[in-house]
Amino acid sequence: MDSFKGKTAFVTGGTSGIGRAAAVAFARAGTSVAVVGRRAAEGQKSLDLLRDVGGDGIIITVDLACEADVIRAIEQASARFGQIDFAANCAGADINSDLVEYTEADFDTIFKSMWRACFFA
Repeated sequence: MDSFKGKTAFVTGGTSGIGRAAAVAFARAGTSVAVVGRRAAEGQKSLDLLRDVGGDGIIITVDLACEADVIRAIEQASARFGQIDFAANCAGADINSDLVEYTEADFDTIFKSMWRACFFA
């Protein structure tokens, strides 16, 4: 795991679930982490967990469906850490209905949050 020490990870969806787990795993391995997500309070919980395992990180609150927010997040992480060595896209968007009931707007929300954000990052 020495190959992770001194590196930086950009983790979308780092405010909960698998994204939070990935962020903590990166921190445990010696990687600084940009915790990227919509919810600042949940981001703070993730940051606290990073620090509990001796990690360093920042919270970047964004709407990943917004291209300008994604670019701003990359710029913030780069300004803080110098470069980004790893990216983990763990963000998700879910519409609470059956797939056959999804509207075009529902599909666009999911696509923007999960796929376009990766592209622009």
